[in-house]
Amino acid sequence: IVFRGVTGEGRNGFMALDDIRIRTGEYCQLLPPEADPRFEGIH
Repeated sequence: IVFRGVTGEGRNGFMALDDIRIRTGEYCQLLPPEADPRFEGIH
């Protein structure tokens, strides 16, 4: 999963990520390959 966002300058440069789902069994390539995902919080 890659989340990329660019905000503007100043106080109004907000962004939000909504409705994110991680589904069991779907392939997800780790980038960078040496990444160490933590699954303790996923139910």
